[in-house]
Amino acid sequence: MIGDIDAEMRKRGLDALMAIGSSTGLDARSTDLFYLAGAHLPRGGVYVMARDREAILVVSNLDVGNAKKGRVRDIRTYDDYGFLQLIKRHGREKAAVMLYDKILKRERIRGRVAILGQGDLSRAIGLVDRLRSLGHSVQGQQPPTLLDEIRATKDERELEAIRQTGEKAQRVVKHVWKLLSDCVVRHGRLIFEGRELTVGRVKEEIRLACARQNLVEIGETMFAVGPVSADPHAAGEPDTPVKPNKPIVFDFFPQYAGGYCFDVTRTFVIGGPPAEVRKMHQSVLDAQLLALDRLKAGEGAEEAMNAICDLFEGNGYRTIRDLMRGIRSAQFSGFIHSLGHGVGLTVGEAPYLGLASREILKTGHVVTVEPGLYKPGLGGVRIEDVVVIKEGGVENLTWLPKDLEI
Repeated sequence: MIGDIDAEMRKRGLDALMAIGSSTGLDARSTDLFYLAGAHLPRGGVYVMARDREAILVVSNLDVGNAKKGRVRDIRTYDDYGFLQLIKRHGREKAAVMLYDKILKRERIRGRVAILGQGDLSRAIGLVDRLRSLGHSVQGQQPPTLLDEIRATKDERELEAIRQTGEKAQRVVKHVWKLLSDCVVRHGRLIFEGRELTVGRVKEEIRLACARQNLVEIGETMFAVGPVSADPHAAGEPDTPVKPNKPIVFDFFPQYAGGYCFDVTRTFVIGGPPAEVRKMHQSVLDAQLLALDRLKAGEGAEEAMNAICDLFEGNGYRTIRDLMRGIRSAQFSGFIHSLGHGVGLTVGEAPYLGLASREILKTGHVVTVEPGLYKPGLGGVRIEDVVVIKEGGVENLTWLPKDLEI
């Protein structure tokens, strides 16, 4: 969490950090600056903090009001450093480097400085090279970066923001359930408002429900019907009819106005599910309950993943461990992805609950728990909750039921 920043810099031997962003919009590359500033900055800015000193934030004069709503008390503007004159004299790219040089020198930043928040690798390397030529000991960060580390644990303010997003997201899912339950099955077709229901029509309702909840879809919501749901990332084609007796994987991962995200998946069937889908659903539910029971602070992030693989393999399903053993059929069938990932300003951040993870879970980590099973030609089943890691277990932020049948 943000209060750990000095300790993390000390641990890494850093004397200061500089985070640069062109905006704090929905792009995941801009979240470092948003996290540090604690405010939305449409035109971006520069955050500089020397270890054991107060941070400064340099923004456009148009964004000063927004900046003051954040956590940084010392707000400067580009005009304080003559940025406009530098642009007129040298062009924007060179002027930007000169601006960063001025900030570092005026603040008497010395020693090792981490450069963070740059999304474009080529430009970031060029920036580091130019700042080094001006005498600054700047360096990049290998993952997990300093900010990856402190962003992974959430403070109470962040947890409350995630809870709020979760409440709103789950209302949207309930709205979709209501829509589906109001349909009539006629000659093997699902009829809604006098017409056959399609994936595109469902997504229209999702977008309307998001607008009512002030949510933004940060990627295409997944609503995969039937055999296509055997692909874990299938979004569903707009013209596809929503059929009864077929598995539907609904994966919804919106962002609220405050910047924090949520991620929830449910699998359901309208009418009676095929026997194999029912069996898969029960196995996935058992796996998730096992994971929820095991996860706690101090546990290795990969330990629950291995326990879930044990369960699935004991039930006769392939897992990603089989793929690592060279069994190619495990690429598409069985449990073919990790158990979960972190959730915060994005829906794919540390910690990761996978076989390759070496992280130890900490109090305040927020992760998804999403076991799934997939069978080509039939479809998929996935159940996903968001939980907060605590000392003796988890706090589950997802209250939606996990019934298979609608």
